[in-house]
Amino acid sequence: MNQAVAGGSFSDEPLRSFIEADPWGEDPMPVLADHRWRLVECCDCGQRFHRYVMSPEWNEVRFSRWMSAEAIQQFETEHGSNHDAARDVQHVLRMKDRGVKRVLDFGCGFGQFLEMCRLFKMDAHGVDRSTARRSGAAVTIHAELDDVPGTFDCIPMFEVLEHLHDPLGTLKALKARLNPGGMMIVEVPDTSGVDAITDETSYRKIHPLDHINAFTPQSPVAIMARIGMAPIDKEPAFVTISLKRVAKDVAKSWLKQNTNAILAETAPSELRKSNHPSFPKRGCEPCGCACARRRGRIHRPKYRIRLEQFRRPHGLALPEGRYSRASDLRVPRHS
Repeated sequence: MNQAVAGGSFSDEPLRSFIEADPWGEDPMPVLADHRWRLVECCDCGQRFHRYVMSPEWNEVRFSRWMSAEAIQQFETEHGSNHDAARDVQHVLRMKDRGVKRVLDFGCGFGQFLEMCRLFKMDAHGVDRSTARRSGAAVTIHAELDDVPGTFDCIPMFEVLEHLHDPLGTLKALKARLNPGGMMIVEVPDTSGVDAITDETSYRKIHPLDHINAFTPQSPVAIMARIGMAPIDKEPAFVTISLKRVAKDVAKSWLKQNTNAILAETAPSELRKSNHPSFPKRGCEPCGCACARRRGRIHRPKYRIRLEQFRRPHGLALPEGRYSRASDLRVPRHS
């Protein structure tokens, strides 16, 4: 079962004003005005998601006509791009340290991370459904996962899960493209404490058109566990001239490693196993619980939760709850 968290009409304030203030190719409000949105929470696992999402046909309209290339560029000019070159280098350094040679950036946007991987001599490929981003990228980006051949050592997903209609199904498909011992990097926006759209920050985090899944620091670990992935330690990597920042990163890494060592000794692996039912065949739930999600009507931006790196486990159930950074994602829906 699900319980209501927030909801209303797209024509209600302040949501209407926030949508109208965003740059668009074609104005979506004439279509959205008569529709309602509803954020719910799974009573079994606590995963939050939007009850109503856009149909595939209307999603195509959103990506091809509402979110034009000019609108995306204007949005990033006004609000800033999520791209962080220093962060990209940190990720690449950690990946190289783990022997990563072939990378699939799923939801790669304009492909900046792909370019960084290629600078470090990695075989990097990208997938993004946005026609505007694919056409504006400096590298070749595929529209669908099936268009990309082969398997990979690492699959990053930076602020992707919160946008997916079927996050669990997508994660299963991506896991099938991992080499043995491969890893995924997942970032999502942290929506902890957001129970309504009252200001621009809450609007960006639970945008009923774009962020159709709402994550907390525990959510990514839980959904990754359902596909058989376990958290791994994120080693510090430094791309800075600030000694203060280096000291801070080292201290955080030391504290995390010692906390994890204590958890590994005190928490038996069987207590950390998920007891949630498998994800339904319909593929319409975010958390994998036995609630059926109704597809519906309607449902863009960027933010961050915590960085999670996951590796396929080799008979070892690692302790959950290892985070390091904020970013955004999404999940499937229950009904």
